[in-house]
Amino acid sequence: MLTGSGDTPGMLRGDESLVRGLLALLSKRAVLKRTFDILVAGFFLAVVAPLCAILAVLIKLDSPGPVIFRQRRVGRNGQAYTMYKFRSMFCGVEGIHRPGSSERDPRLTRVGRLIRRLYLDELPQLFNVLKGRDERLWISSGVS
Repeated sequence: MLTGSGDTPGMLRGDESLVRGLLALLSKRAVLKRTFDILVAGFFLAVVAPLCAILAVLIKLDSPGPVIFRQRRVGRNGQAYTMYKFRSMFCGVEGIHRPGSSERDPRLTRVGRLIRRLYLDELPQLFNVLKGRDERLWISSGVS
C-alpha cells in the first residue's frame, strides 16, 4: 500500500526508469534526425546553388516582382512559419483560384510553368529544413 511518504512500489520505479530511457532514446533520435536534416539540406543547397541563381535571373527576366514567394503556413505543433518558393505566378494573382490543369493556368509565368512541372519551385524550402521549420526535401503534396 502507498503511504504518501514518497514510497513507490518496485514496479512503478521500473516503469519510471523505462520512461526515462525512452525519453533519452527519443532525444538522441531527434538529435540524429536534426543532424541528418542539416547535412542533407546543406549538401543539396550547395549542389543546387548555381541552378538557383540561374532560376532567380530567369524569373526576374520573365515577369516583374520578387523572385521568392513567401507564405505563412502552420507547421509542426501548430507553430507558424514562412514557407519560401520560387515565384511561379504573376504578382497579385495567388488569391484567385483557377480550377483545372496547371498547364493551362493563365496565372503561371512561362518560367513558372517549367519550374512547377520540374518541382524546382520547391528548392528554397531547403532553407526551412536548415532552420528546422520544415522536414520536407522538396517533396510536393500536389497542392499549391
